[in-house]
Amino acid sequence: MKTLYLSGEGLAVEQLVTFARQLDGEQHIELSKDAVNRVKRAAEWIRRQVDDGRAIYGVTTGFGSNQDKIIDPADAEQLQQNLIVSHAVGYGNDLPEDVVRGAMALRINTLLKGHSGVTEDTLRFFVDMLNSGVYPAIPAKGSLGASGDLAPLSHMVLPLLGKGSVYVKGKKVSAEKWMKDTGRKPHKLTYKEGLALNNGTPVMTAVGAFALYDAKKLLKYATMSAALTTEALLARSSFLDPKVHMLRHSAKADGQASVATVLRNLLDDSDLIDYPFPKGEANDAAPYPTGRREVVQNAYSVRCVPQVHGAVCHTLRHVSEVVDMELNAVTDNPLIFPDHEEVISAGNFHGEILALPLEYLKVSVAELGSIAERRTYKLTDQHLNEGLPAYLSQGTPGLNSGVMIVQYVAASLVSENKVLAHPSAVDTIPTSENFEDHVSMGSITAHHTLQVADNVKRIIASELFAAFQAISLRLEQLGCAQDDYSKLGKGSAAIMKALRKAGLKPYVADDWFYEDLNLITDLLGTEVLIDATANIAHWEEF
Repeated sequence: MKTLYLSGEGLAVEQLVTFARQLDGEQHIELSKDAVNRVKRAAEWIRRQVDDGRAIYGVTTGFGSNQDKIIDPADAEQLQQNLIVSHAVGYGNDLPEDVVRGAMALRINTLLKGHSGVTEDTLRFFVDMLNSGVYPAIPAKGSLGASGDLAPLSHMVLPLLGKGSVYVKGKKVSAEKWMKDTGRKPHKLTYKEGLALNNGTPVMTAVGAFALYDAKKLLKYATMSAALTTEALLARSSFLDPKVHMLRHSAKADGQASVATVLRNLLDDSDLIDYPFPKGEANDAAPYPTGRREVVQNAYSVRCVPQVHGAVCHTLRHVSEVVDMELNAVTDNPLIFPDHEEVISAGNFHGEILALPLEYLKVSVAELGSIAERRTYKLTDQHLNEGLPAYLSQGTPGLNSGVMIVQYVAASLVSENKVLAHPSAVDTIPTSENFEDHVSMGSITAHHTLQVADNVKRIIASELFAAFQAISLRLEQLGCAQDDYSKLGKGSAAIMKALRKAGLKPYVADDWFYEDLNLITDLLGTEVLIDATANIAHWEEF
């Protein structure tokens, strides 16, 4: 069994996603002893302040515009319970298990900083839930992104109080029943615990981390599909010349140069790239596809892959820096500083620092899908695909439609992504009697970004499907056996072999392509194609 150690420091995107998506119980959480000691100290300190009659926002005062209402210390614990139950009013379908697991692990990690006032028992409750494979039912909608994810986080806390619902082995049951079945008892929240638990940005950060993790894979897969399309179209290689890319930014670490390098690696040793044009009526040196046009440069969707994918590469690097910071940031309010004997009210719960980069990520991933769909279209158009049949169809023209509708669906997803890419972070609606008068809407951005990434996965799967067929047809034109990839670049050959090994085969007539597309889509959720090309592509360039 693997262990995810949480201490409030050093949690990385890959660690969080691996833990959250490993649903087989083979990974569990353990807490740092030093971090637990910090938590104990902060909880004891806040208790003393309440006992001394000190006015502290959200502890002995009301919330939001009620911050001027003083709460009797005798009612301070009831205040925290009221906060959770009144704020747990989210809407929509429940978040998937991996998102909830990620948000819970992230909430635990940030509370371990020791500036929030929760007790060790409360943290242990959530650790125990995760380690036993149980997670709260959290409606997906309802967060403004300031004061963080109030509604979804309140739903996360309900089971602690014996309220709400949980999922046990995939089955949704009441938290009350779960507690009764397992001998657990509801907890009573102490001073500031409710506010510490439901105030902050762990849900949007977890969703954003998943979107970032998926986007990093999609950049690699989109570059693979671009390589296959480039070969299928017998493209010119001049667009990959290193001199071109060094003129733009003069840096090997530049995203554009990195993508060009990886593409050159994938296409190395290809006989199809820069395939010669016939001279005169005939040329005995090599067969030539009918309908091929002599061109000196490729269409933008091929020629500008380094520029477009490179821009996405830059985006991923920037967003990674922000998300890595947020995974280890304290985002509730007010914050406790026992060493300084202070409680400070501020605004770390505001999700703008995450919302804006995620908007950037969302647009970038949408563009990755947009250019992939354009390459897919080129493969289907007999006027643009350099001598391949219309729609890459086999058999009687018109009787078979080939990949016609595969491209239609990709186009539909691109259009949907354009709507989803509209920025949520530019919107704000005042709340709490205009006291909380600017919010980030970062949770909406995060969810839309993850949805865009999911759509792009299918768009890239569509290009891979079309490119696989196009290369199969091209090699057939050139007299190669169906599984002879010796004319391809080293990376392209590895991709084709991996797709065949996974079960994909060239079609000879129309069939139910849906299952093939699902096969590729599922494959893009793994590392199979990345591993198959790792020693050729050198993905560390990204």
